[in-house]
Amino acid sequence: MTETASDCKACGTSSWLTPDDITRMTREILAREGGVTVDAETYRERISRCGACGYYAYESTCRHCGCIIPVMAHFDDFTCMHPAGSKW
Repeated sequence: MTETASDCKACGTSSWLTPDDITRMTREILAREGGVTVDAETYRERISRCGACGYYAYESTCRHCGCIIPVMAHFDDFTCMHPAGSKW
């Protein structure tokens, strides 16, 4: 399947994010909203589960809910929104 911006609920003009984009977004959310982050092992497990999901796109985005997985997987209070139930 070829991925296009229309495949994703929340994509803007660019669907591909750089590691710097992801770091910046994570820092901005932490600065604005605070929150508790998960430990490194939990983060890696979440990323792994999302990477195996059919909704995973662009090496960063959930095509179901539109979240940026490497950003949201950091936060303890965020839950996977998979329609069959949370994957983490």
